[in-house]
Amino acid sequence: MRTLLSDVRHALGVFARAPSFALAVVAVLALGIGANTAIFSIVNAVLLRPLPFEEPERLVRIYTRTPDGRLFEL
Repeated sequence: MRTLLSDVRHALGVFARAPSFALAVVAVLALGIGANTAIFSIVNAVLLRPLPFEEPERLVRIYTRTPDGRLFEL
């Protein structure tokens, strides 16, 4: 516990002597945490969360093409 307190005191002293370094550290941490949160939210919504239907493995999509080449969904 003593070493933790001395480490915290030392870190605060370094940050007080170089506030630009402290600002850079906080900015990099904020960007990293924000990017992680955004990526996890997308992966969770797209890949991990099950579809909101009963028996989603039975869902199909049927379509054909019109004579001019556009997709026509049935």
